[in-house]
Amino acid sequence: MTADNGAAAAGLAPAAGAGVIHDLGYQHYDGPRLGRAAIIRALYWHSLRSAFGIGRGAKAKIVPILAFGLMCLPAIANAVAVATSPDHARIVDYDTYTYPLRTLVMLIFVAAQAPELVSRDLRSHVLPLYYSRPLRRLDYPLAKYAAFTAACLLLVEIPLIILYLGTIVSVGGGSAVWDQTKALIPGLGVAALWAVLLAAIGLLLASFTGRRAYATGMIAIYFFLTWILANLLVSIAQHGPGGR
Repeated sequence: MTADNGAAAAGLAPAAGAGVIHDLGYQHYDGPRLGRAAIIRALYWHSLRSAFGIGRGAKAKIVPILAFGLMCLPAIANAVAVATSPDHARIVDYDTYTYPLRTLVMLIFVAAQAPELVSRDLRSHVLPLYYSRPLRRLDYPLAKYAAFTAACLLLVEIPLIILYLGTIVSVGGGSAVWDQTKALIPGLGVAALWAVLLAAIGLLLASFTGRRAYATGMIAIYFFLTWILANLLVSIAQHGPGGR
């Protein structure tokens, strides 16, 4: 019992300048407390939806939809070519899968969407709210990383699945299907490495600032500079003194 409550019980007026506790009538939550695991799942699911602009306006969905459409376009073109070709030969490889297009689309996707997962939280100062719940220090970044890796996986793996299905529908035969399956597995592994690496770098760079535009620019500059540097090194290795 506070001093004011005691004074009120005794019929005395509260002292000047003393605080008074008011019951504003908010309903108390008496339901189950789901705990840490449920918080991580909710954070993961919300982050995965945010990576594709789900739950936000139409403007937030432009980049994910365009990226997904461009990534699937070669697989659809391959399905048409395989179906109309006399020898049913596949024109797109699983492991390299239109490397220049995939590189460009993934760099744009990561640069545009990684800040959606972390920069907005930093700018809104909601991290103290997250950590006021039973979360450990690594739960937040791991949930974000798992969600963005899954988003990148969907973007790079689904076109390969479309490519695979479009090919085996036309080639037919058990041996042909098995050959396509053996070729698909390394391609899925390469795509998984892409997703793991790009998600880690994108989220790391986005975590340096709470301003989405700055984070997008930082990620884009980093990826494009390293891409150009990698192409230069490959060109030097191929055409230099030791190259052929």
